[in-house]
Amino acid sequence: MSRPLRIVIGIAFVAILLVGGWWWTQQRGTGSGHELRATGTIEVEMLNIASETGGRIVEITVDKGDEVQEGDVLVRLETDMIDADLARTEAAIQSLEKARDAAREAWQAAQAARANPQDIELKIAELQAQLDAAELQLQAAQRAGDPAQIQLAQTTRDGLQRVMDLLTAMRDEPYALEAQARQAEMIYQGLEALLQAAYSIQDLLQLQKEKMTLTAPRSGFILDRLFSEGEIAAPLAPILVLADLREVTLTVYLPETVYGRVRLGDEVTVYVDSWPDRTFTGKVTYIAPRAEFTPANVQTPDERARLVYAVEITLPNEDLALKPGMIADAVFSSP
Repeated sequence: MSRPLRIVIGIAFVAILLVGGWWWTQQRGTGSGHELRATGTIEVEMLNIASETGGRIVEITVDKGDEVQEGDVLVRLETDMIDADLARTEAAIQSLEKARDAAREAWQAAQAARANPQDIELKIAELQAQLDAAELQLQAAQRAGDPAQIQLAQTTRDGLQRVMDLLTAMRDEPYALEAQARQAEMIYQGLEALLQAAYSIQDLLQLQKEKMTLTAPRSGFILDRLFSEGEIAAPLAPILVLADLREVTLTVYLPETVYGRVRLGDEVTVYVDSWPDRTFTGKVTYIAPRAEFTPANVQTPDERARLVYAVEITLPNEDLALKPGMIADAVFSSP
């Protein structure tokens, strides 16, 4: 065999090997046993800690990077105005309760006056003591110069005075007891309605005060702290950012040519550059039911015109090795 012929045969043999290797690789890449790979970014679910009403920040108990447990107090906002409103409301409730009770007793006294007229004198004496105390409260409010307290004290005194007038009329005009009893019942019901409204206001103020203390809605880590103590936070403005880093999500995008090979619950092996000698195992927990255009940061420019499906892989992360924003490679174990 001549030397040129041997060279030609050798080149042909090498070419056959190269073509065969390429064919085998292609078959492996398109066959049912090929590893399905995709690249994506590690993500976490982030929660913004914010106040519904806003206000001046009195205390922030955590800092960036701190771990918190569900229910831990994170932020306290100023409650001075709410506390003042609560104090006034509580005082109003106490006064209204006394007036309501006196009106009820007057109503009951009117009903019992026919059989026991002497009971009215006892009720009048008890009510006079309450009326004297209400008058002293009014004088104290006038000296303090607080319009709200003055109005409250006047309302209480006037309510007690109306009840006193009724009891006096019952004593002096026994023939009009039926009409007086109806009037006493109306006064009692009116005061009871006012009292229920005051209770509702008290509950609302208490709820507002509770909302000025912000707690952790779940366990996790503080990713960011956006305000400092003493600053004014606007309503719904994030003060802290919280995330549970012990479970992360890797989102990848698969072209429709391989979309059907992935199932919910499939195990996925994940690799990240930060841990070259380590693998992480997750499971497919979401497969998008609708295709979308390939995100520009995932596929090459030539492939961006293709439609792809988002696939989410949930990964346990107890040692916090995986961080939000890491680029990760996923290898699916689908058939």
